[in-house]
Amino acid sequence: MDEVIAIVQARMQSSRLPDKILADLKGKPLIAHIIERLKASKGVDRVVLAVPESEAVYLAAVAAEAGAEIHSGSCDDVLGRFYSAARNFPAAYHVRATGDNPLIDTRMLARCIKECKSGLWDMVSCKNMPLGTNTEVFPAGLLDYLSSFGRLSYHREHVTTYVYEHEDEFRVRRLTPPRKLQAPQYRLTVDTPEDLSLMHIIYNNLYKAGKIIALEDVIRFLHKNPEIARINSHVTQRSWKDEKAATAVA
Repeated sequence: MDEVIAIVQARMQSSRLPDKILADLKGKPLIAHIIERLKASKGVDRVVLAVPESEAVYLAAVAAEAGAEIHSGSCDDVLGRFYSAARNFPAAYHVRATGDNPLIDTRMLARCIKECKSGLWDMVSCKNMPLGTNTEVFPAGLLDYLSSFGRLSYHREHVTTYVYEHEDEFRVRRLTPPRKLQAPQYRLTVDTPEDLSLMHIIYNNLYKAGKIIALEDVIRFLHKNPEIARINSHVTQRSWKDEKAATAVA
């Protein structure tokens, strides 16, 4: 059994940017860059792509070429899909990543894994980093709890929502990154055409085949080119809190 498995929840049917995970970034699908970064992270033993059953046939070859396993599950029940992937690929610890973040920071992920292995925490992540560069690491047992108690629609759509909604019941650790990585004002996730345009510019300027773009280089590039950083600065991030509020009103 592997000690640490990174599970990437991904789907092609995005409402704001369909097929974004297959968008070309310097000759490779966006999802392949995510897999590449996770595989390069110290402490990650295996990467699994968790996708809807209807999309597995389209993504199996992409996953295999990038060196990842693939697991198919429910389209709408993302927590259920993630949980079934974890049961199919058992490990002591899991990394949760999503298919829209091609600039995950590998070194902070390694730190999160090391901290989680201390046994002191139910979940470890980071704070004050650009949106889309962070991950979550947790012991496998947390998923049993979330699967049992996360019963509302937004719990099933956003895997770890129940933890944040009941944080006083869990031991959550948020690591502080080096100052050069503290840039929460930047949006480095891909949900909209503007996000993808920014990512194209970043990859066209900084990516070299076979090498991982260092997050500090991205931040430095955006500091020097504020007009580029503004390309997607107006995009509003959708939150599980919005879905919770909508559910309460309904």
